[in-house]
Amino acid sequence: MAAKESSGNYTDFQERIRELRLIIKSCERHGAQADEQVGRLKAVVKGMEEVMKRSLSFGGKN
Repeated sequence: MAAKESSGNYTDFQERIRELRLIIKSCERHGAQADEQVGRLKAVVKGMEEVMKRSLSFGGKN
């Protein structure tokens, strides 16, 4: 059951990353006033991707 749970968490994590990327694209269209927020969102997405990769390398998903 842990593998099934892990797979569900992975899928949920991927979906959240996709949603954050859409927010970033939307913010980028609004120019300089959104630059700071876009930078913060990019850092969050990058961090989430790194955590996901690390968990996969430790057997989080087959």
